[in-house]
Amino acid sequence: MLFAVLGTLALGAASFACVMLWPPYHGCELGPAHVARRDAQRVQSAAVLFLSGAPDARCADIESLVESGLLDPELALDPWGTRYLVTCDGYEVHVRSAGRDTKAGTDDDVDGW
Repeated sequence: MLFAVLGTLALGAASFACVMLWPPYHGCELGPAHVARRDAQRVQSAAVLFLSGAPDARCADIESLVESGLLDPELALDPWGTRYLVTCDGYEVHVRSAGRDTKAGTDDDVDGW
């Protein structure tokens, strides 16, 4: 019983390290969907900054975010090599990855929110 509890605690600590300390902790790999969600949130933050920078700004696409210096070019593509899709509804910004099948609008899409 004691070993089961200790094993569970060790597994929990390792999971915590992978989620909370990554990338400084390189002993764990995040799945592509997790990476896509995390990076989509970063793209979303850049797009919100882009919109707030000018009152008449249009919804930013990935190219505009990279050109403006708000987004690192390495974040332009999702883990499957497809550009993130940025859509805006007024000042509300949504970012989505097309997912593993690289086709937007299918069940494996990954939302950033």
